[in-house]
Amino acid sequence: MSFAPGMVALKPGEGRRVDAMGNVRINKAVGADTGGAWALVEVHVTGAGPPLHQHDREDEAFYVLEGRARVWVGDAEFEAEAGSFVLGPRGVPHTFARQPGGDLKLLVVIAPAGFEQMFDEIAQLSEDEQQDPSVLGGIAARYGVQTLGPPPL
Repeated sequence: MSFAPGMVALKPGEGRRVDAMGNVRINKAVGADTGGAWALVEVHVTGAGPPLHQHDREDEAFYVLEGRARVWVGDAEFEAEAGSFVLGPRGVPHTFARQPGGDLKLLVVIAPAGFEQMFDEIAQLSEDEQQDPSVLGGIAARYGVQTLGPPPL
């Protein structure tokens, strides 16, 4: 089979797997594939969600494939079930928490790309370092991400 230059074609479950912070990310398309315009990552959340944070550089959009999440964006808080879409605009605090009853699977769009590389760096750390706020805060700062509070319960 021949492909057009720059084309990415993946079957279910394919992509580069990144294990970080108790969750699995499968990179579907990253900045190198899109000229830096955007990235698409499938995230399997079996552990904690991210801390309350905001991005200086990129928008982060979530599409729920499976499970349920409680989502916070700015002052808004709501439930997101399979089929729900949420945009966390740059400069606006946001986070999510997996809800009881099963795992959570999301498609995450990052625009422009770059932030997805933060998890490559975190995956290289020991499990203890991956839970250390001072270590994670330093890495996040290099990617223009401000941690504003702990993950919600």
